[in-house]
Amino acid sequence: MQVIDGQLTFTRDTKQIYLDMGGQRLGYDCISVFASDSDRLGVLAPVEGFYYVEETGVMWRYHGSWKRITPEASEQVLISDTEEGFPKTGNPKVLYVCDTGTYRWDELTKTYIVVANKTEWSTLS
Repeated sequence: MQVIDGQLTFTRDTKQIYLDMGGQRLGYDCISVFASDSDRLGVLAPVEGFYYVEETGVMWRYHGSWKRITPEASEQVLISDTEEGFPKTGNPKVLYVCDTGTYRWDELTKTYIVVANKTEWSTLS
C-alpha cells in the first residue's frame, strides 16, 4: 500500500494502526479509542499517549496538552469481507464496503442501504 501523508490504516491481524506522516509509515499498537470527542475531553487526567476518536476519525496525542495528529475525516470507510463484518448499528458518516457492494447506514430505517453493487459496473471515460 502506498504511503500517503495523513492516511490512517487499521489492521485486523496485528491490531495495529499505521499513520503515514512525513513520507513514512509509523505503527502504533497502544492507542486508546473514544466513541466521541466529548468522551476524550471528559478524561480528567489523561496519560501521555495516542488517542483515536471514532466519531470524527481523528487521531490525537496527549503530551501535557492535546495535539491533533490527523485532520477530521470527512468520510470514513470500513472494509469487511462480508456484510456480517459490519457493526449491528452503523454510522451515517461511514461508507461500508464488502465483496458484494458499498453501503451506507440509514438513520431513518436503521438499516444499511446499498449505494453501489457489483452487478452495476460502468467505466469512467
